[in-house]
Amino acid sequence: MMAGADVRYPTRSDHELAGGFAPDLMVDGVRLAELCRTARPLLVDGTGTLAAVAEPWSDRVDVVAGRLDLTGTTALLVRPDSYVAWASSDPAPAASSLVDALVDTFGAPSRAGVGATGGRPG
Repeated sequence: MMAGADVRYPTRSDHELAGGFAPDLMVDGVRLAELCRTARPLLVDGTGTLAAVAEPWSDRVDVVAGRLDLTGTTALLVRPDSYVAWASSDPAPAASSLVDALVDTFGAPSRAGVGATGGRPG
């Protein structure tokens, strides 16, 4: 067991991964740990529908679209410390829940357009 890997942080998401350390998974054949090497927040979008939602945070959140090899999980928002800020198992995740997690974890958007995604006004 890795030290501190059992720590859970509070989140609004009720997904079992939210608040915990990100699992060692593959995204289109690339390990999540490799994708996190930039030490920037990362949205892993297995649905191909969330990049526009996260665009107002593009100055601080990277987006990777690809299939997750974790059964039942379609998207993850990973903090720089590799803890999961938000996760979804929905084939079409609600934009508003992702916007809430982005605002709660990374602050207000720096670009206009959040209202158009169904989230909080910018």
